This record gives sequence, C-alpha cells and structure tokens, in this order.
Amino acid sequence: MQADERKCPHCAEIINREARVCKHCGRSSNESPTLLLAIIGVVLLIAAARSCGSNERPVREEATRVVTTTVSSNPSISSEECERRGVDYYKEIGAYPTLSDGRVAEDVAIERCGRTTTAFGPWN
Repeated sequence: MQADERKCPHCAEIINREARVCKHCGRSSNESPTLLLAIIGVVLLIAAARSCGSNERPVREEATRVVTTTVSSNPSISSEECERRGVDYYKEIGAYPTLSDGRVAEDVAIERCGRTTTAFGPWN
C-alpha cells in the first residue's frame, strides 16, 4: 500500500486516501454505523420519555380540576365540560394532541378552563 492509499472500512479493498466513495463496494468512506445507531437511540429515548410523561398526566389533570372547579365563572358549565370543548376545539383545528408551540392540548385546555369555564364557549 502506498502513502496516498488506504483500506476501505467496509470491503477492505485498497482505495485512494482522498476517495469519498469506494470504487469497489460503492459505499461512502464516511458512513458510520455508529451514527445510525446513535440516531435510533435518540428516537427511542424521545419515544420513551413521551410515553412516561403520559402516565403522569391523569394525576396532574385531577389536581388541576380540583382547583378549576372553584374558579369557574359560569356555574352552568362544569370545568370538565369546558375541558371537553377545548379538546374538541383543538381536534377540529388539527392541533391535537400537541399544539404548534409544543404544549399538550389537553393541558392547555385545563389551564384555560381554570381561568374561566367559558374559555371554549358558549359566548353569549
């Protein structure tokens, strides 16, 4: 092997040191299986974090509902009804389950209904 040559990391054939693609196997010399594994690992980690977060949501919702029922501005509409309307609204506009800013639609509905039970109607 000469000074301006090296072995392809995939097929072990001799190629030019500056070659970006192996002339024997056609693979890129900078392909790295560890990069692909790292990307897969990150995706799995994100998926696991999201599924773990969903297990905590019922506890937060129940805690929020206790507070929101005392703040209701319209006694004819319960906070649960307001939250249902909010979720339906976000589904209707295509922003469910996650809003464009990354917040969870259900959490935003609970928050808004905590301020007023007319957050998602009726507006009369």
